[in-house]
Amino acid sequence: MYKVYSENRLPILSWCEDLEDQGQALEQATNLANHSVCDLSVNLMADAHGGYGMPIGGVIACSKHVIPSAVGFDGGCGVYWILTNIHVSRITKKIIENIVSKLEQRVPLGFNWHKEGVDWEGFSKCPDVKFLKDLIPSAKRQLGTLGKNNHFLEIQQNQDGYISLMVHSGSRNLGHKVATYYNKIATEECKRWKSELPDKDLAFLPIDNKYGKEYLKVLDFILKFAKENRRQLMLAVTTALTEEVSHWTIVDNVDIHHNYAAWENFKRKNYLIHRKGAIRLRKDEIGLIPGDMGTNSYVVKGLGNEKALNSCSHGAGRIMSRTAASKTLDQKKCEDKMKDIVFSGFKVNERC
Repeated sequence: MYKVYSENRLPILSWCEDLEDQGQALEQATNLANHSVCDLSVNLMADAHGGYGMPIGGVIACSKHVIPSAVGFDGGCGVYWILTNIHVSRITKKIIENIVSKLEQRVPLGFNWHKEGVDWEGFSKCPDVKFLKDLIPSAKRQLGTLGKNNHFLEIQQNQDGYISLMVHSGSRNLGHKVATYYNKIATEECKRWKSELPDKDLAFLPIDNKYGKEYLKVLDFILKFAKENRRQLMLAVTTALTEEVSHWTIVDNVDIHHNYAAWENFKRKNYLIHRKGAIRLRKDEIGLIPGDMGTNSYVVKGLGNEKALNSCSHGAGRIMSRTAASKTLDQKKCEDKMKDIVFSGFKVNERC
């Protein structure tokens, strides 16, 4: 079930049970519901919480504009999942520890990048935008690197006792620089147009002007870059796994973005659907909802809920920020809860 807040220009549809406790998220959703360039409704998924300008877990539709901050500062961030035919009975704690050790040596983490650039045929198809092309040398060193905070490489066990692998990462520093650059341009353009914004962090670009067209082309490249980043991260995991466990195959796999904008049709009209911390889930479409450390992740199938703009949660969500959690939660209790997890810079856990 969902709750409707109907007192604004557009209705807010919330699947988040504790939205009133997420004060910033409701305030930001209200700003979007009164934004002149938004259409249809503002939709908040079950894991919604405050973000920059737009709530994480938020979904909006725009027919003639794009809002860079509503895509997010890690464009293309998403999850890649692989199911293997390896039964958990073949995996020992020592094997997991060996894999973690290999990944720590091979995959740069956080602010670290590769020392040498990584090849990818997509670089040859980079849009002819000077700002973006100047970033390519550093972007080559970022491919196959893992972000900080809630990004992870993980070994899981499904409900049938088979091993699966999950990667959560995005477009790294490249995506952040692109979002910052175009959000600044959007802010300057809105000031020039004397646009009335419900929030200064919700500056927009018309899709038919120079910068709007350029941003959408660059964003398409960023989404492909993020997907390739996840592919190379997964390659690092599968390579380390193969060095420890022989004769295995991939049974199934899914790769999805949860920070992006894409054209979709609703009520016989095309809209640029912005999903920030949300996944598309049309009827029978397969989606991924990773849990937090020590809890279940889910592979789900869509029901095709058009009221939610065919969208779904992208993760476990949170009731407090990481900063607040570090000040509030008891460290020993957290460590006791995660005592069966093998991790270092990465988190590796047997879970569904």
